[in-house]
Amino acid sequence: MAKQLEAIGEIGRVLKQEWRTLVETSIPKILIHILPLFAISKEGEMAAERHVQKRISRANAGYDVLTKIVKQEVSHVWLR
Repeated sequence: MAKQLEAIGEIGRVLKQEWRTLVETSIPKILIHILPLFAISKEGEMAAERHVQKRISRANAGYDVLTKIVKQEVSHVWLR
């Protein structure tokens, strides 16, 4: 992960942004497009259906967990 963060650091320097902020703001924006695909993945299902709403809820919870983990990982690497 440290090697990828070095690459992100270079991108941050080019964009004149702190790499940590870049990671923390980019991951949620990427995930917001991916997680709904897990929530509603079967053809013909409607978002109003109870079981689909449960999957959406789990996807949102997964999103929250992933963003927390990413922030912890970034903080861990940052403190080295």
